[in-house]
Amino acid sequence: VLFSDADVHFEGDVLERAIAHAEANKLDFIGVLPGLDSTTALLDPLLAHFMRSICMLGRMWLANDDRSTIGVGVGAFNLVRRSALAKTPGLAHLRLEIADDVAFGAMMKACGLRCRLFAGRRDVHLTFYSSLRAAAHSWEKFGTVFEFTLWRPALFTALQLSVELIWPLAAIMEGGVSAWLGAAALGAGL
Repeated sequence: VLFSDADVHFEGDVLERAIAHAEANKLDFIGVLPGLDSTTALLDPLLAHFMRSICMLGRMWLANDDRSTIGVGVGAFNLVRRSALAKTPGLAHLRLEIADDVAFGAMMKACGLRCRLFAGRRDVHLTFYSSLRAAAHSWEKFGTVFEFTLWRPALFTALQLSVELIWPLAAIMEGGVSAWLGAAALGAGL
């Protein structure tokens, strides 16, 4: 069963490939992080920062480790075996979840099922937000991640910006090989 949002675009045979991969590797659940279609020069880097923050805070790199308890679902693409879903508390368990798509993957992993998370790049993509106003309105729901405090997201953003912006700029000002490495790091972050 595929759970997806109405604004998600699937390219080519991505669903067939995901099902074939699940069958070949005996997976119960596959989540696919979508590529984000470009919107505006101001919104694109903000969304990139937001996505990196979510990946870091959610420790998504652990989602594919069968020994880890980290499970992640994605609203754009949650593919689950019907028989595996029957082994969980079901969709009613997610009824009051703010991020029910993410909790869906966590529920699957908590039930001991084999889960994988993939990057969709261009195979699965969407326009996440069309404007800053739409982004700001939607991000209100993420207050639970930071326990409805302002200092936690501010501190996290400052730390992340220091790694993504200040260190590369300092390396560029240093000159020589450091400048090339700093420019490469800065370019990779954009």
